[in-house]
Amino acid sequence: KHPTITLFNENGETYENSTGNVALAKAGTGDVLSGMIAGLLAQGCSAFAAAAVASYLHGQAADQWVLDHAPRALLASDILGLLPRCLKELQAHA
Repeated sequence: KHPTITLFNENGETYENSTGNVALAKAGTGDVLSGMIAGLLAQGCSAFAAAAVASYLHGQAADQWVLDHAPRALLASDILGLLPRCLKELQAHA
């Protein structure tokens, strides 16, 4: 079972993200998440949307990783390699 992370904004909106797993408990994965949020902000997303989308994609990348690999083997850079696939899947469901 995935942990659920809840994001809140100043308007009372919430977003619950249940993607992600123990593979993300590694040095550097938070830096990747921060960079993803910054990149979305630079593209014009609101802070809330950037945090929600980035946290979803970050967790989804880890979920994809553990389908074929041991969680302990994940490196922060592996998340970046999985983002195109995760983005494609997200766009297919939008």
